[in-house]
Parts: sequence; structure tokens; C-alpha cells
Amino acid sequence: QQEIDQASSSLVRMAWLQQQQHLILRLPEPLARLSRKLLNSDKKKTSPMVEVKPEDASTMSNEFIFIMNGKEYPALLMNLPTIVETHKTFDNKIFLKSGDIGQVLQVFETAAERDVMRGQICKTINGDYMPSGLTPPTA
Repeated sequence: QQEIDQASSSLVRMAWLQQQQHLILRLPEPLARLSRKLLNSDKKKTSPMVEVKPEDASTMSNEFIFIMNGKEYPALLMNLPTIVETHKTFDNKIFLKSGDIGQVLQVFETAAERDVMRGQICKTINGDYMPSGLTPPTA
């Protein structure tokens, strides 16, 4: 019985790790142009061109480091006040739900810009939310 419990526990952990997490990635204009250029190029790279890692892995901070082509940029992970559904289509007639988005990873060119945004985060009793213009659903 103990072996079965351990096996099912590790399967649950593996399934959780393999879940896709959707988020909105907001880049400064120069990085957005570069990423579009790289995504549209025919060159295939073997190493990843983008990496995201926590700024301080020992805490549950919402501050991250966004690395693109070896250069580091400060980033801030913020919650949206409501869930946004994403859809995809292959023929512009039938749309399929592809995910739920509840967070935004905002990348900045400088740490000072990130500090300004941190001061604009809306603090509520339900958590901290990005000032987005979206409103939570009403009861």
C-alpha cells in the first residue's frame, strides 16, 4: 500500500509540473521588436534565447530576472483582477479555449522603472493586482 501511495503521489506531482501556465508577457518596445525579429527568423537555435528566474529564490517574491540573449532585465509578476480566457482558431469560424490567464510578467529596462510600477500596484484584501483597467466580476 505504501508503494502505491508513493507512486500515485509522484504521478500527481509530475502532472502538476507538466501543466501549462499561461501569462501575458509585456516587454519594453526594443525587446518586443527583437523578440518579433527572432521569432520570425528562419534560424533555429539549439539553446533557449529567453529565460525567467526569480530574483531571490529563497523568498516568494514577485520580482524576477528576464534574460534575453544573455542580457538581464528586471521583471515583476503581477496578478490581474480577473481571469482572462484565451482562444485560438484555425479557420476564423470555430474558436477553442486554450487557457486562462491570471498574471502578467512585466519586463522593464531598468530597476527604477520596476520600482515605479511596484508603487502603482493596487492593494486589496484579496491580494495585489496590476492596474490594468480590467474589473473583477460582480457577485
